[in-house]
Amino acid sequence: GLALQGRDVLAASSDGNIYRVDLDTGALEDMIPVAGSPLSLTRWGNTLYVTTDVGDMQWLNADDGSLIDTYYVHDPLQATMLFGNRIFTGSHSTMVYVSPMGEMDFNFFTACGGSVNSITTNGVDVVIGALQGTVYIYDAETGVYKGTWNVQSDCVGVAFVEDRLFIAGSDGKIHKMNLANGA
Repeated sequence: GLALQGRDVLAASSDGNIYRVDLDTGALEDMIPVAGSPLSLTRWGNTLYVTTDVGDMQWLNADDGSLIDTYYVHDPLQATMLFGNRIFTGSHSTMVYVSPMGEMDFNFFTACGGSVNSITTNGVDVVIGALQGTVYIYDAETGVYKGTWNVQSDCVGVAFVEDRLFIAGSDGKIHKMNLANGA
């Protein structure tokens, strides 16, 4: 996972560290050790939310890397997204959880038919990219299921831009999709 903080990029690495790299020079500025291997990260204010392969979400101070709190679900959390003062996180076992920002009170949001690799939003819905090549769409406020679309490869990453969903596939391609009709 990647997150921006000022003119720095924070990059999660499977070696158990988050690297802080200066955007302008490319110089490594800092290395923040994490318990477990970080799978995803996102930032809200001065807080980093880091999910790991041991099934927890760690809150870290984005400036100095100090641990604020840890929440355990005992399932590798692979994706995170901030939306509407809430944080969504998806797991290897197909579950998606949600918590109010600033709290560690995660509750079940939905389950998908495949391992959750990535989560994004179009400003209204939670859009989930799953391992088995499926995109799931749920209303972000109510959790109501809105649809499923198939992709011709595993969904490694998803991003929503200008009414189109872009999907990074395990086939090395970027797939483009209209959420209204799956085309």
